[in-house]
Amino acid sequence: MAMVKNGRFVPVKMMCWSLVAAIVASCPAWAAETSLPLCQALADGYGALVTRNPDAALDPAAGGNGRAGSIYPMSPVETLASDPASGFRLARTIMTLTDYTDDAFVSAAEKLPESFTPSPALLQEMSDDENQYVEIQHLPGSPYYLALGVQGTAHCALTTWFTVEGGKTKPLAGPKSWEPSDGGNCGIDATFGSLDGTPVAIIDGGGGLTPDMSVSATLSARTPAGWAPDCTATFDFSPRFDVERVVNPPETPQPACKDEDCLKLRDAALALLEAFQAGPQAAQEKALSGLTPDGRAAFDKMKLAWKPAGKGADDAGNATPQASDLPADALDTQPFVLPLQLDDRIYLVTIGHRTIGWRVFSDYEVDVYALKHGALDQVRSFLVGMARGKFVKATVKDEAQ
Repeated sequence: MAMVKNGRFVPVKMMCWSLVAAIVASCPAWAAETSLPLCQALADGYGALVTRNPDAALDPAAGGNGRAGSIYPMSPVETLASDPASGFRLARTIMTLTDYTDDAFVSAAEKLPESFTPSPALLQEMSDDENQYVEIQHLPGSPYYLALGVQGTAHCALTTWFTVEGGKTKPLAGPKSWEPSDGGNCGIDATFGSLDGTPVAIIDGGGGLTPDMSVSATLSARTPAGWAPDCTATFDFSPRFDVERVVNPPETPQPACKDEDCLKLRDAALALLEAFQAGPQAAQEKALSGLTPDGRAAFDKMKLAWKPAGKGADDAGNATPQASDLPADALDTQPFVLPLQLDDRIYLVTIGHRTIGWRVFSDYEVDVYALKHGALDQVRSFLVGMARGKFVKATVKDEAQ
């Protein structure tokens, strides 16, 4: 079994979507040296799709995270594959083994409409999957199959490629970037499919609900000469906020915010959050510059009083996110602190992404405090969903250059 890892990429000249099929078909030797045409096709195809339909990634019929009423989109890979006109197809899961054993695999393979018998060599390749969750994927109309295991709470991918011809299996070496490495790649979707008829291995890094507004897909084209070196397509988005929907809600529901004073405070906190997401340091400077001398003194007093357990510097003495200009560095356990002036009142606002253990979600927790009898009093806590919103741009890179 092989752990998945990302390759190293350097820029090359972009190529247009309409030439991809012709290039790959007419220049097999060149195609074996790069996967770039497929990355460019993915980038161009996605851009064209969301230009026609800005909500394509939220189509509930497409599955994934694109469910009705959700602000959390599918990845560009899933989105483009859901468009019948794109020429992009993903492999289908034909078998799911929740507790892998060789016997279970052999038995399930015999019952498939296109049955096959796993060879001893293939079973040996899959030996690391024992007692793991394993999916078998197949690209219809092709001899290619992928056994995908998931290991640990970090969802690290274990993969074995193989072919089936005449009911007989043969292990297949995967792309070079999928070879074993220290730690591998976790929290991604490893799959494969075809683009304009060319089989392609895919590391889809765009399906998570993390704070990153830039996501990527790594592609490796399958050619007669073998797997071509990787390319990557990176997609940048602007953030999209929602005060009603979060992916990681608290165990205890928050009080409803319906009265005029709460809604006014929430709107002000959301405006501060949007400024923070655009640049923490600029948001901090602007918020501080808007305070009167008395307001600044009040805020400084509030900061001295702000010492919630578990927040601030970590156990190792590392600095808080206050000095960072990366919004993703602010967590609910180590939030960024900003002043908020609303009418004649000064508030202390903490901003951080919601976390569960080591997992960081795109959702924000925004806590609002006021000074009461010389101590901080939490006035409200708002949860705000943040997801990838409007598509901004795509770039492609090629390891072969």
